[in-house]
Amino acid sequence: MSVLRVTSGPMDTNCYLVGDSASGEALIVDAPWGVLSPLLEKIRVGSWHPIYLVLTHGHWDHVAAASDLRAALDVAIAAHRLEGPALEAPAETLYQVPFEIPSIHADRLLEDGATLDVGALRFHILHTPGHSPGAICLYEPDAKLLLSGDTLFHNGYGRTDLPGADEETLWRSLTRLSALPDDVRILPGHGVETTIGTEAWMRRIPADL
Repeated sequence: MSVLRVTSGPMDTNCYLVGDSASGEALIVDAPWGVLSPLLEKIRVGSWHPIYLVLTHGHWDHVAAASDLRAALDVAIAAHRLEGPALEAPAETLYQVPFEIPSIHADRLLEDGATLDVGALRFHILHTPGHSPGAICLYEPDAKLLLSGDTLFHNGYGRTDLPGADEETLWRSLTRLSALPDDVRILPGHGVETTIGTEAWMRRIPADL
């Protein structure tokens, strides 16, 4: 397995290219503004064949380059069904976005428990709402890898003062993630990578939330 990261856009959003080395198939996770050229170069150098672009949620800083990536790579866009409204109007947030973002149509609508096969890798979709209604994480248990979007960061979690967000719902999602093994590697939507064990604060969230 290969994991490559490109950080791009006004919010320093992480985009990941996760590939199965044997087959050459790859998964792209999130599509921040400005990621197209550097990501295409990594794909070219590694001779990767991306088959999915998965959007962890519909906030503009994670989807601004989605349409360009689909056009350049002929890749299928996948997102949770509850992110449909956000993908239709990704620039409608609390911030004034300094560029136009076209409406995005997901080719595959994801639900909790679905799987995405990328070569020998099998990513399990975990619905983790709270930061947004249809926020998801991607978990590959054999590789002990979690792509957490804005659900979980190192020493923190995504904002809950945005439209459609809810802090107690997010805490319940974090409680679910806290049950994963300590050595699971976390690749977040912003900031540095971490592990479940490092984020042991999640296990102190009250269980009755």
